[in-house]
Amino acid sequence: MRLFAITLVITCGLAAVLFGIALALLLPFIEMADALRGAATVGGLPMLAFPKVTEFVEQQQGKKNLATGKRTPIYDFRGFQIAWPLMVVVGTLVLWSVGQLVGGTATAILIEAAGHMPKASQIAIFSGAASILGAYFVGRWIGTRCSRRGVVTMLLAAFFAAIASVAMDVALLSDEQYRTAFDAERLALPELLSRIAVITLLFLVPGLLGYWRGRKHRLSKYLHYLLGVLPAETRDTVVELAFDEAQKIASAT
Repeated sequence: MRLFAITLVITCGLAAVLFGIALALLLPFIEMADALRGAATVGGLPMLAFPKVTEFVEQQQGKKNLATGKRTPIYDFRGFQIAWPLMVVVGTLVLWSVGQLVGGTATAILIEAAGHMPKASQIAIFSGAASILGAYFVGRWIGTRCSRRGVVTMLLAAFFAAIASVAMDVALLSDEQYRTAFDAERLALPELLSRIAVITLLFLVPGLLGYWRGRKHRLSKYLHYLLGVLPAETRDTVVELAFDEAQKIASAT
């Protein structure tokens, strides 16, 4: 858990640095609101890689602990699971980053092509499939690593990511731009709630499908972690033992 939290802090720090660099580079050429959106898209990139980065760091730390002979060098299966509140935070950040990346990219392409702020429906056509795919992989990761309350975790992550996405539009778009994109007033509460509900469902449905798949692969995910930590000769022995056990079960049936 401590290693996970440290990796999260470092990743968020890197995201903040990238955000600042991108903002400084964009400000001389475009308006503040557009620069902030572009910088947020760039800043979210490290969060997209966070699950894989975490797995790599955990395996490297496990190898180091084994080499130095620490008393508890690697996680047991229970220690491999991550507390659900922390997963909510990470899931929200990753989902929001997915939305900013695909939505920001689609918006930039459409503005370049049409010369004005595109409609939300046009942005959705370009970015919907990527958002759904991203939500699926986030849900699968939650399924393999969340200690408990995984469905609640996915629901909260989708809901908070939706709120963050809508808040970003409200904060950065002018009244005219917002009206052009969404055919509604920028601070119209019913429209805001409707958008939050739609985005939540867009993330939640594929996320739950991914979560269901992830729960079925919890043990294989942990085994992958163990095999990545163990020395090559020990890893081969573990695989051979597993094969022998499978052979015995097959012979007995």
